[in-house]
Amino acid sequence: MASGNIWNQGWLSQNSQRSYPISETASRFDITNSIQLPNDFIVDMTLSVPCSSLVDTSAFYIINVAIFSLGIVVTLGYAGEAVGVVSIPQAGFVRNSTYRLVGSGSLEDTAGSVTIGSISGLSSISGFYTFDLSGARIEPSVIRPDISGVSSLSVINGTEQSEKLYGDIVLVAGQNVSFSMIPVTNTVRIDVQPTASLVQKCACDTSGTAQCVTTVNGVPPDTKGNILINNGECISIANDSANSELVVSDTCSKPCCGCNELSVIQTDLTLLQSQAATLQNLTNNLQANLTQLATAILASKIGTASPCTV
Repeated sequence: MASGNIWNQGWLSQNSQRSYPISETASRFDITNSIQLPNDFIVDMTLSVPCSSLVDTSAFYIINVAIFSLGIVVTLGYAGEAVGVVSIPQAGFVRNSTYRLVGSGSLEDTAGSVTIGSISGLSSISGFYTFDLSGARIEPSVIRPDISGVSSLSVINGTEQSEKLYGDIVLVAGQNVSFSMIPVTNTVRIDVQPTASLVQKCACDTSGTAQCVTTVNGVPPDTKGNILINNGECISIANDSANSELVVSDTCSKPCCGCNELSVIQTDLTLLQSQAATLQNLTNNLQANLTQLATAILASKIGTASPCTV
């Protein structure tokens, strides 16, 4: 195929002379008309988006281009939201290099690649430039639906992993388990059913590795595997679910007075002790005064002819 004086053009060479993968109807100018993206800047792009009827393939466009001395960052937008980004380093750049596009935002599982033909048209400028749909819309043919699926299924039980299952896989509800579908949320719900079949003979007695309780003081459990502990006289049993504890208390030995009451009694006893000491001192003083008085009276009786009569 010939085009002017160039023969046998390749796909990327052809794209370097046209807007693709940017739409031919897009101006390639940012919203301030400061720069125009060169035709040979982005020469190819593939973008896989989630397969959904709500995704409009004509609403993808380049929303931002940030140009720095170290590289160029191109951000892909969808309906005004940034949904993918690709970084192109300027150092060591090779023509027609392909870079990975990483999804973000509401389309974070988006993946793709961008082929950069040349950065010479942008490497001499710097800044952050914003584009709208009319300026940098991406051709809808670049957007491809990503039909996600489960490649295989395996079951892990402890340290053992089963072989991989392929194709149509059916989950069967086993004993005491039921499945239910919730179409609105595209959910499969698994419930445990407490039926009579839930009670099975415990293998603790025959298993060498299992460690479980079979009796308490020789008392076996009931048909549901439960052992009831009843509180007796002066015994209280409380359930502390937050700490996974059973609290057993002796209600008869619980003190009738608390710390506040005992504090009042202690204060009164201390005051009484102080007053008793004061009273003892007064008694001692009174005893001394009485002794002095008796001595004085005795002396006056001996030294006079007419002693006083007491």
